[in-house]
Amino acid sequence: MRSCRFILLVLGLLLCQSCLRTEGNTRYFVLSPQAVSRQDLSVSVKLRRLNLPRYLKRWELLLINEDGELHINEFTQWGELLDEGIRRSLRYSLASNEMSRPENAKDTWQLDMDLCSFIGNVAGEFQVLADCRLEQGKVKKIFMLEFSVPFQVGKPEKLVRAHEEALRKIAEQIAAQIKMLTPENSDDCSLLPDQCVGQPLQ
Repeated sequence: MRSCRFILLVLGLLLCQSCLRTEGNTRYFVLSPQAVSRQDLSVSVKLRRLNLPRYLKRWELLLINEDGELHINEFTQWGELLDEGIRRSLRYSLASNEMSRPENAKDTWQLDMDLCSFIGNVAGEFQVLADCRLEQGKVKKIFMLEFSVPFQVGKPEKLVRAHEEALRKIAEQIAAQIKMLTPENSDDCSLLPDQCVGQPLQ
């Protein structure tokens, strides 16, 4: 009887040790807003809506292959959910140069973004596809973002940097769209705002 208890105790200790070793090998990452960099904007931008594919709403870092199969690495995880990191990074990057300007200011641009693709593939390309909508009063613009960022497969930190580089490019392109729609850069939009309404994507 004592020998059975001893064996069970040893097995329990080995199991606990295995669990601790597994937990100790897990690496955690968060997106750095500073790596995304702040854009040169004189107006406020509020990320009103952000939609991600369901498969991105998990803690593990992911890769995808040419057949659409997900590769999940249980030992590399986000320290926060990805959509929270994206919101935080874009809010920092698209903040107004005038720090005292509130997000509910009259000239604030409302941004809605559907991220259809925001994932790296096994070939070393981080793929971004997003449908975006900017709105300020009667002025509306609908546009699509599509590009890729190369990264080194097999190194989680490189995949995280690719996420940050992709967000930097997203912020740059959104800022460029806003600058084209501001009165000083687009007389047509300031005089005839209804004619600046973007057309839905086909």
